[in-house]
Amino acid sequence: MPEFEDPWVAPALADGRLGYLELIGRSGRPRRVHLGFARRVDGALVVGAAHRSSRWQYDLLARPRCHFQILGADAAYEAVELAGTDRAEGEAALVERYAANAPRHRLFLLRPVPP
Repeated sequence: MPEFEDPWVAPALADGRLGYLELIGRSGRPRRVHLGFARRVDGALVVGAAHRSSRWQYDLLARPRCHFQILGADAAYEAVELAGTDRAEGEAALVERYAANAPRHRLFLLRPVPP
């Protein structure tokens, strides 16, 4: 398992509190970042960029097809940026899951793509 600066990251990946977002960057190269998420009843995931400088959010806007891995299980998704009421609901889901009220620059809904 890779070493992380924050000692919370490795255990959170191991127990499913965090997952890996895998996508193709604007450069055409693969990117992989660990993120918190909220799972919806319909199988979609909500993820958010905490900072304007989080490069993965711009990659996702440019190329919305991605994969998300939770506890080693990988699935394909199509990302849509959330706005308005949908954004508020997504933010609430992340706050409920992580008991933290951190503002997010952008929120995305990752919709499952059938195999």
